[in-house]
Amino acid sequence: MGPWGVDRSGRRGREGRKDDGAISCEGNGGDREERSPRRENGVSRRPPPENLMHDVIKGRNNHGEAPGSSHGKDRTSLLVRAAASVDAEKAASASACHDFKFGDNQVSDALLARLFELGASAPRFVDAKRLQSTDVRVNQNRLQLPGRSPISRAFTDAEKARLRTSAGMPVAALDSRGREYEMTCKLWKADKHYRFMGQGWRSFREAHHLTIPKGARLTRRVEVELWAFRSRALPPPEGEDGGEEAGQHQDGALALVVLLRDDGEQEGVAAAAAPAESYTSMFRQLAAAAALLTVLIIMGGANKRKRDDDSKTGV
Repeated sequence: MGPWGVDRSGRRGREGRKDDGAISCEGNGGDREERSPRRENGVSRRPPPENLMHDVIKGRNNHGEAPGSSHGKDRTSLLVRAAASVDAEKAASASACHDFKFGDNQVSDALLARLFELGASAPRFVDAKRLQSTDVRVNQNRLQLPGRSPISRAFTDAEKARLRTSAGMPVAALDSRGREYEMTCKLWKADKHYRFMGQGWRSFREAHHLTIPKGARLTRRVEVELWAFRSRALPPPEGEDGGEEAGQHQDGALALVVLLRDDGEQEGVAAAAAPAESYTSMFRQLAAAAALLTVLIIMGGANKRKRDDDSKTGV
């Protein structure tokens, strides 16, 4: 048996089959001894390593598709068309988002891009109000709307039921720059008010420099506009069992775009009320004044009685 499984009779192994790749002397005048495949005239006939590597690479390439084959071209063409189709859909969606209108408000590309990422439905105007001092005081973290607000039509019946619970319903809100704030919405006091509250409203208020001290008055004329949209990319409200709540809207969870119109300082309005500490000081001053007045009255009465007594005695 020679190297690589080839015997010297020109047959492979013990099976007696002809090996086309073996070195044989049959048909060339008799049973000459086969020359060793390993050496010839003292020189090794093993293929050089670089040729072996070349053959391996060539063999691997033969199992695949040639770069210029028709199958390779068809597959590449399909991938290109699929990618172009996805890009076209994204471009169409992005274009639709850039067509969103918010009245005469100017919004940023960042907001439009975020709406595109969320696959948002077209935002529609639901309500507006002039901010009151109670909306922006540091100790009152809520934006309040009347219970008869047109925003009622934006909620489904299932969502309104959730608003009446103690936990309320989470509502994502975007500002004009596309920044997101997670607020909690509740129907308050027998449906008398809608309130958007919690850390989300506090963060929005601070980000837009609306916060005023406790007991102070808002001196700026600021109007807030609410635009509602829906998105399937936002997490839906959870039910009482921790799973998704029944009766979800087909277009996804409700969310808001909150826009501000700031007309600056109001005329004829004091900059701010005195802090609570000033009220305490004022009360003390009034109490001291009242005590002094009482003392004066008592002293005046005593002096009058003395004069009356003197007149009776003839002094």
